[in-house]
Amino acid sequence: MAVNELHISRINVINVQHDEERREIQQLNDTFAMYLKRVQNLEEANKQLSVQILALRNRWVDPRSQRHESEAALAICRRDLDTVARGMQSAQVQAIRANLDKASIINQISFIKRLMDAHQQIALVAQQDLDRTKIELESYSGEVGNKKAEIEQSKIEMGEQLKILKALNKRYDDELMARVVLESELQTLREELLFLMAVFEEEKSSMLSHSSFQIDINQFYQNEIKLSIAKIKNDFAILSEARYKQWEDYYKLKINYVSQQFADAHTGENLVGAKIDIKTLATDSEKYKLELAEAHKENGRLSMLLQQLEDAYEDMKFEHNSKLTALDQMFASLLAEYNELQAAISNIHENNVSLQFEISAYRCILEGVYTVEATKTRDIAFMWKNTLTAAFSAMDTKSLTVLRWAENIKAPMNGTLLTVKFNGPKGYSGVSFSATYYTSRDRIVVEANIADRFNFSNYGEYQVTIYYANSTTIIGTWSIHVEPASDICMPKELIIRNSINQLLPNTTIQISASGKVVFTGKTNENGAISLPRNLPQNCYDIEVNTNMAQYKATIIQRIMYPNKGADSITVFIYRQMQPDEVEFLLMWGEKPKDLDSHLYVSDGRHVYFQVQSEKNVSLDCDCRDGSGPETIKVKLEPNMKYVYAVHRFSKDGELARSNANVTISTNENVGAGFPYQTIDVPYVDQPDANFWVVCQIDGRTKKVTLFDRKFENQDDFTQSMLERYYSP
Repeated sequence: MAVNELHISRINVINVQHDEERREIQQLNDTFAMYLKRVQNLEEANKQLSVQILALRNRWVDPRSQRHESEAALAICRRDLDTVARGMQSAQVQAIRANLDKASIINQISFIKRLMDAHQQIALVAQQDLDRTKIELESYSGEVGNKKAEIEQSKIEMGEQLKILKALNKRYDDELMARVVLESELQTLREELLFLMAVFEEEKSSMLSHSSFQIDINQFYQNEIKLSIAKIKNDFAILSEARYKQWEDYYKLKINYVSQQFADAHTGENLVGAKIDIKTLATDSEKYKLELAEAHKENGRLSMLLQQLEDAYEDMKFEHNSKLTALDQMFASLLAEYNELQAAISNIHENNVSLQFEISAYRCILEGVYTVEATKTRDIAFMWKNTLTAAFSAMDTKSLTVLRWAENIKAPMNGTLLTVKFNGPKGYSGVSFSATYYTSRDRIVVEANIADRFNFSNYGEYQVTIYYANSTTIIGTWSIHVEPASDICMPKELIIRNSINQLLPNTTIQISASGKVVFTGKTNENGAISLPRNLPQNCYDIEVNTNMAQYKATIIQRIMYPNKGADSITVFIYRQMQPDEVEFLLMWGEKPKDLDSHLYVSDGRHVYFQVQSEKNVSLDCDCRDGSGPETIKVKLEPNMKYVYAVHRFSKDGELARSNANVTISTNENVGAGFPYQTIDVPYVDQPDANFWVVCQIDGRTKKVTLFDRKFENQDDFTQSMLERYYSP
């Protein structure tokens, strides 16, 4: 509010100054009117003098003295008239200048007012967006907290379910143990019952044989047997651990008691006749069997219930895991949205800083300070370009496609290299980042180049900072994840062909890491073999051996990396070469659809798809539908020089973006046991290029000289152009 009052007071001062200028202009106008009136009076006086002169001329023939006086008066009048005219012109100029200054000041004030209103509106909208973003962020944070609480609650519930399951398991074990004890006790009771019946019969027979009168044994033992049966039923229902001992003690007492009774009966003292009801004992035995069957049935029911509980637990476990997976996915989504909101808040803060800077500049203009000059920025295209050696992923600003470039910093030329500094994972080596400003297309391209593509330590998290060219001023810092390019990752399937595109079945494939073989197999009749997918993340050597003398044994390297690798790739096995023979094999990507191999000889020979054979040079494989291969074989002649080039036959893509590569095979190894060398097409900002000139070969020395980024826009090679490449 204080700033607005200050602006209003300054505008009022400017209005007062304008009023004073208007008054001065009014005074000048009044003075100018007086000058005009005076000029009119002088013109009237001049007319009167002219009339008087004519009258005098008519009166005197030679009025010399009068003439001199008139001329003097006329000269005075002319001087006065010139003076008045100059004053009038000066007044007009001053009036026009004052009007222009007034209009300029009015326009400036109006422009500043509109600009202030616009920026106030922008600041208000930005503040509203910031408040809304904060509210949404708090809401998302609350949701994340709720989800975490739900996860913890689910974990608690899962723990309770596990406790219940453990209790059920313990209960099942107890029931099983009780069942075993019951069966053991029942068997013991059966044996004891048989033993007692045998003893009873023996004692009965003995008593009958030694006694002269009838003893009523049934009446004597009836109460004792009923009491024993009641105790047996009671102990069977309780299922206690002490049952066996109780029954043992009890039956020992019973045996002693019966023995004592029989002894008393044998001596004839106080005998009372008794007769044991055997049917009652049999009935009780059957009853015990039924109770045991009921116990078995109850045990089966409990086992079924336990199985149902286990099934329910598995269902709950599956549902819980599904919920956890869904919550993890939701949490990842919320985290991504949170990161996007954080990026949006950062952008709002940057816009706020920019607005504050511009507002400060406008304040300086209002205060009359014109020495402060704001540094303006403009948006230019910004891209992370995947190269043949590395791929970018998981950038912290994955939606960033533009960056702000200071307008007061000029790029000296097209293709200006910017300064790049970076930190990488432990053990990385041979990694470099380049940032190039292409002014012709107004974009900055960042590339990662890895010298040793098969060093597994080169892949991971990098912190990359980009500076203006030859400056310590930072444009920005990014956290990025560098991954191996898909073409060097382990595929699911290999297809083996020779250099003229013929399938090679029964080829031995051996995969090893650090000298240890982890897989061995052979290709089928279609030249294909499936590779294992469960290997640890690492770099592996894949040795391909056809077991045939006309082909070279080949070793390729591939990296096992998560979610990387093609479904199927084709490996070409090269033919054995003589010391004076060279084989070129060309492969390319989807666009352009058709590339052609061209071999030029210094004596004028030219082999390509229209002329597929010349002396000692032949196009052995021509591909017109697909991505290769195209194979040229040449027998070198000592007095000749050769140039190999790739032509863009179809114009549906850039040659430098074709992912083309040329493999040169000789009879020598190029190092590390590899019998050939492969050259990838380099990237240049030359979209109209039609020829990629790869190399030159001297037939006398057999030396292969590779050209660095040599491209030609012409659609045909002339002899004069070839001469430049025959002698590099």
